[in-house]
Amino acid sequence: AHSVASTDEVVQSPPLPLNNARQLPSPPRRLATPAATNYPTITITTPSSDPYTFTGMPATLKAGTYTFKYINNSDVGHNFKIRGAGGFRKTPVCSKCTYSMTVTLKRYVNGVLAPNRLYVCEPHASSMKGTVKITA
Repeated sequence: AHSVASTDEVVQSPPLPLNNARQLPSPPRRLATPAATNYPTITITTPSSDPYTFTGMPATLKAGTYTFKYINNSDVGHNFKIRGAGGFRKTPVCSKCTYSMTVTLKRYVNGVLAPNRLYVCEPHASSMKGTVKITA
């Protein structure tokens, strides 16, 4: 839902100068405007009790744009990496941290049907990984 600013929150632009008819006024602007887009959030966690796992990734996701929120509750440095429509996206390697990133997932990669998408922690790629199926 979009909120509408009340009149006391709108800053009016200055009047047009009389000597320059071509100058257009700036549109009124809202103060503290929130981000215009809200994508579904997928929260992936590495628990402190099992510091070499990812939890929370669904087995399937519909093709679309998502906010991936990675929470590393462990003392071990990890990141979360997945291939999106524009290439690989990843969070920084960190411990006891939270990072979010927006990723668009499509069923095709470079024109080839590739619905199974690998996600991985780069420092522990041989064991800390999974696959999500991208559906239509």
